[in-house]
Amino acid sequence: MTNELELFQLIQGGGKDLVQIVGTVKALDELHKWGGTAIVLVKGWVGKRQAENIKATAEKVQEKIKGIDSERLSEPSPSVAQPLIEAAMQESRPELQELWAGLLASAMLDDGKNARYEFKDILAKMSPQDAVVLGILRDMPEKHWRDISESKIEHYIVSALKDKGYDWFVFEASVRRLYELHCADPSSMVAKFPEERYRLRRPEVSSLGWLFLEAVNPH
Repeated sequence: MTNELELFQLIQGGGKDLVQIVGTVKALDELHKWGGTAIVLVKGWVGKRQAENIKATAEKVQEKIKGIDSERLSEPSPSVAQPLIEAAMQESRPELQELWAGLLASAMLDDGKNARYEFKDILAKMSPQDAVVLGILRDMPEKHWRDISESKIEHYIVSALKDKGYDWFVFEASVRRLYELHCADPSSMVAKFPEERYRLRRPEVSSLGWLFLEAVNPH
């Protein structure tokens, strides 16, 4: 049976056969172990979507490693590759597929030095909104914005959210989540009374958050 290392070799080669491998070997073979038309149909649908997911992710991996010196690319450690591939198979949302592809590419780059094990767990707990908000924090102006008024910071964030189709409440919820994942600086979150809810004053990407961003954006 095709293993995860062979899948990665196919990714490096363009991923053209991933649909066949994932769809038939990893999904369709399993169907014969189950009885009942409904179960077969459900598992057939899941297998088809998994095949589509890994194919889409493989194509994104190819884009990310395009132009990188071949001497920097190598076969990844199976201990890193296997959980990443299995997780990527379950993800169909483009925002998160992009990040899984980044981690998979990092596992192949420079002996996988940036592909930390905990990044898989962090990404598995993220929503597309969390990924968008982390990107907004990453793209904050280079200026030392601790000295910028809170109203100007909020205006910048609201504008960035609007461009992505989200509102301020999404930002607040996602920064709390990024704090829980240790990707945002916990000192940036302060309680504001009497509203008895968290306002986000000068949120920043944490040290772990920057390492995560580097891993999902290999270069």
